[in-house]
Amino acid sequence: MRIVHSDRIPVNIFIFSRYNLKTKDFIRERLIFSFCCLGVFLFYSCAGGDQSANSMTTADEATLDMNRADSLADLAQAKLYREWNWDGIEQTFQQALELNPDLGRAHAHYGWYLNLMGRQDEALGEMKRAMEVEPESPLWAAWYGWLHWYDGRNDEATEIQNIVLGQNPDFPVSLYVLGCLDAEAGRFEEAIAKHQRAGMVDSMWRFAIAHTYARAGDREKALEVANALAEEGNTWDTWGLAEIYTALGEKDQAFSWLEAAYEQRHPYFPWIRHNKNLEPLFDDPRFTELEQKLELPESR
Repeated sequence: MRIVHSDRIPVNIFIFSRYNLKTKDFIRERLIFSFCCLGVFLFYSCAGGDQSANSMTTADEATLDMNRADSLADLAQAKLYREWNWDGIEQTFQQALELNPDLGRAHAHYGWYLNLMGRQDEALGEMKRAMEVEPESPLWAAWYGWLHWYDGRNDEATEIQNIVLGQNPDFPVSLYVLGCLDAEAGRFEEAIAKHQRAGMVDSMWRFAIAHTYARAGDREKALEVANALAEEGNTWDTWGLAEIYTALGEKDQAFSWLEAAYEQRHPYFPWIRHNKNLEPLFDDPRFTELEQKLELPESR
């Protein structure tokens, strides 16, 4: 198993909430911007005298609040998806939303945090709020449907994803979730078609077609895709390879790739217990050991 550093990990989805992949330069600039905003905030907070306070107009304060909200959201998302540092995540999201209640990505990622903590109704509420404040974003709606799928509400999940595809016919997140729902229902022809489309639109979803081939009993095609992904050695695919080998019934291989996903800090990893495609592994002691490594709060 060969793992190399990959630029394909979609940190933009989890940290910057833009679906189209961006370059390292964009990520670097976004981080610099966030730290600059924080510096401005500290300057105005720490500068003495009335002159500095009076120099800020209402518009300046509103802009500063929005910039601070962005920086706080960045911090919370980094803790959630990369650092797995659970202390203060909720408070940081709440602070960001207090400063900018219309920051869609803060609502959306706070929703994923609440889902991870087992607070599903609140998670759905935050994701719905993201949709309300940023109705132009198909990602929030697709994630809203994804949360319904994780909650076992398949009919509602299907309806939501079909609405997204009605407005965005090739949106890969919705194609992925709908394909998984089709596969669960034994509609493998439909599932394969959707996952093929998702992988063609965005290569980060290529693993899905192999997983569906495996569930449909086409071991040869599943392994063909799996071997290609493993040979490429992209960190992002560790999670997908775990799903593929789970569907193939090769638990040792599946756990090997899950270990790799853990070591590489794959952003999906904290939701290991929520992933329906990994259910055949849930009763294995190795699964419990991996889950315990996350040191999630006991109160969740």
